Amino acid sequence: TEHDSVQSAPNNEIQFINIKALNEWDSKFSGGVDWRQKLDTQRGAVLANELKNNACKLAKWTVQAILAGSDQIKFGYVSRVNVRDSTKHMILGT
Repeated sequence: TEHDSVQSAPNNEIQFINIKALNEWDSKFSGGVDWRQKLDTQRGAVLANELKNNACKLAKWTVQAILAGSDQIKFGYVSRVNVRDSTKHMILGT
């Protein structure tokens, strides 16, 4: 297990962080939530949907962070710029 980043806490202590990316599937085919429409207004609903659909992956990341002694886990919501182009992505939120 490992840390991905560090940051300085308000009390000047170093905090270790794990950073993970959740990739958006095409919501038309998966029956999921369209992140581009819902992420700003219903962030909790998007996270709940990802917890339901990716419980094993999120549990694995959580256990890895605990074993590494991380202070935080940060999730990024990543989507393709164009559904047909697998080379270009953008971060929709963190």
